[in-house]
Amino acid sequence: MSEQILAEKFVNYYYPMLAYHPANLSIIYGEDSVACFHDMDQDAETCKGRDQIMEGMKAVKLPGAVANLQQGSIDCVQCSDSEYLLVVTGKLAFKDILKDFTQVFVLSELRCTGKNTDTGVKKVVFYVRSEVLTIHGSEEEEVGETVKDPVTSEQSEAKTVERKETPAPAESRQEERRPRYASQASGHGDGETDERPKERRPLFEIIFAKNLVEDVNEEDIREAFSPFGEIYQVKIFPEKRYATVSFPKENGNYNVHEVFDRITKENPHFTIRGAAVRLEPFNLNHKRPSYDRSRFDSNRNYGVMYK
Repeated sequence: MSEQILAEKFVNYYYPMLAYHPANLSIIYGEDSVACFHDMDQDAETCKGRDQIMEGMKAVKLPGAVANLQQGSIDCVQCSDSEYLLVVTGKLAFKDILKDFTQVFVLSELRCTGKNTDTGVKKVVFYVRSEVLTIHGSEEEEVGETVKDPVTSEQSEAKTVERKETPAPAESRQEERRPRYASQASGHGDGETDERPKERRPLFEIIFAKNLVEDVNEEDIREAFSPFGEIYQVKIFPEKRYATVSFPKENGNYNVHEVFDRITKENPHFTIRGAAVRLEPFNLNHKRPSYDRSRFDSNRNYGVMYK
């Protein structure tokens, strides 16, 4: 598997899960996994094993944090036949505070499950063997007010609550059952209020421009898109012949595409340097890599299945 594909699939799985379903991240760690979480405003927390790592994430208030990688970077290199080093930088939104972060993963191949009979591509299960997260606390930026995601809210309210380690007396169990479900959005069943932030106001509206001519440059793209608003950033991916164009965004919903709608209405046959270009908006509910629990070893029930 190439570094680029692995990095893309892992990032698209990890950070949405971190923001909206952090408990599901336990599957990517094993009993031999090691992690260090270091908020520069606190002491570093070193954890070993799946359970300690999940507790360490809570100690630095990581579950529910929303990652913004627009001004960051994603770099991946293969260290050996079965291990990859992945480095991610960007910003993490904790409620109304935005902090820079650097996160390093060592992804280790757990096992090969054969090849896809249709494509001939090898299927591999990876897990996080080592991880280091540094949250820089020197500069903090305020972000816009949060926007409640009704879909996420409904899923959170329907989530099953884990049992307490110390069972309550029999006479109080019936009374406890109802308030536990009323506060179960935290996912712990301890009666605490869920303080996990919901979907936050995004900073940019992103538009994908596909089927570009081979020698297109940033100036060409800016010239084509500039009539429709102020352009914040242009990124070109020449090997795949597409680019992303970012516009400052006022609306707090990823799935509202003001600039994209204006372009398609005013210029339905959009071109760059005389060649037709296919435009697509960025949506929050993008495709995530799939995983299959039934294929995992019963003694090591962790990993993510990448196709």
